[in-house]
Amino acid sequence: MGSQINFTQLYGATYDSPLCSLLEINSFTFLIDCGWTEEFDVAVLEPLKEAIPRVDAVLLSHPDTAHLGALPYAIGRLGLKLPIYATQPTCRMGQMFMYDQYLSHHATSEFDLFDLDDVDIAFDYQTVQQLKFQQILKLTGVVPSSSSPPWTSMKSVHACQGRTLLNSISCSNSALPAPAPNHPQ
Repeated sequence: MGSQINFTQLYGATYDSPLCSLLEINSFTFLIDCGWTEEFDVAVLEPLKEAIPRVDAVLLSHPDTAHLGALPYAIGRLGLKLPIYATQPTCRMGQMFMYDQYLSHHATSEFDLFDLDDVDIAFDYQTVQQLKFQQILKLTGVVPSSSSPPWTSMKSVHACQGRTLLNSISCSNSALPAPAPNHPQ
């Protein structure tokens, strides 16, 4: 029996918009990034809000607002309480980036969508499982061990997203590799 893989762009299909996608492998759903605009328009997050109940884990790819800007809001206001995976640089730089975003907005307006405590919780070592570059993450029950890994599907997801999600995700006994960053497809 093969694996069923679905990729859904929640928002961010254009070059200059925040990114948020779902990658469904059988019955397991990854939220890939949860970006936000620098104006922090809550209306942009409606697809994210609707998707959260069916998400099993979050993958963060880059440490900027367009890729993880909604994470403190999603955890603090939308009730996102799921495993989050990111590399240590993405986690630490993302935290500093969101500190800067909060302080910049708070200094010029009454900004109350999230605060520094929400940022700290979102990027805490207990909240985010920090992965090393090309570390294999084993997730049981995502892909049956008897099935073949969907090599081309992961490459297509990478090409569609234009970035590396994680360099390798291992599901049960099957590895789902994503290409290394900055390499042509």
